[in-house]
Amino acid sequence: MQPSSSLTARSQTGGAERLEPYAGKLARTVLGGEHISNGVLLPDEKAIAHPTDSRLLEVARYQVVKEAKSNGIALKQTYVREAKDLRRKAVGYAHAKQFKRLRKTVKRQKTILGILLREIERKLENAPDAQTPEKLKVIMSRAERIRTQK
Repeated sequence: MQPSSSLTARSQTGGAERLEPYAGKLARTVLGGEHISNGVLLPDEKAIAHPTDSRLLEVARYQVVKEAKSNGIALKQTYVREAKDLRRKAVGYAHAKQFKRLRKTVKRQKTILGILLREIERKLENAPDAQTPEKLKVIMSRAERIRTQK
């Protein structure tokens, strides 16, 4: 018997699936209902990016503004520059474990999102045709839910 490298051993034993990206394998496993007996196939916990409050609020603000513009609603302010700066600060504060400062930035992001949601609601109520697009309603309800969660 000759010694084989780990790559040839894997290819001979059908270990090619270990070489494919984790996301595809994990999705195939979860969707297909397969059971993984080998812990090597799962990604590390650090590889999973959990959405933070700050990121969720920024995405919600972006989606609300984008959908309002596509429906012809002119906003007084979109807070793009301030939101970008707040997002960057929040990441830095969380990394440095400065949680009081982090809370302050997240609170400001919630305030901005609330201002935008109220402005859009006012403009929809005062519109001559009081028909709100369904997609805008869904995005606004999700944004409100993100804004009010604790």
